Amino acid sequence: MAAETQTPEHEQFEQADQEADVWRAREIAKDIAKRKVQKMNEIAKLKAKEERKRLESEDVFSGGGGGGGGGGRDAKLTEAITGGDAITRLGVELESMGLDRMQVVRVAIHFGNKPNQLRIWNGLNDSYKPDFVKAILEE
Repeated sequence: MAAETQTPEHEQFEQADQEADVWRAREIAKDIAKRKVQKMNEIAKLKAKEERKRLESEDVFSGGGGGGGGGGRDAKLTEAITGGDAITRLGVELESMGLDRMQVVRVAIHFGNKPNQLRIWNGLNDSYKPDFVKAILEE
């Protein structure tokens, strides 16, 4: 009889132990994922920094090509950073919003490192875009 009363108790302890193991495994997985994201962000920052240095060494910032407002240089700069017509259009759009050249470059680098956010940008209503840019520049 004593063995019968211990069996349900033993099963409860086993189940509690299994639940604890599952919880521990989830927490470990979350921690690993968090570290991977942090590492990816660090790598993205380093790549952006290296790309900026490379562009500076190529005199992209001091820019040739003359002309008035430097719009062509900005378009070339954004295309050099990320490559593509979408980014070039982005540069023109950001300039029309009143951003200076360095702000355009920062946003272009951001989108170059996070292309999914560029797709979000392209789908945004124009009224939301200034707040989106502000959030990027405040990072």
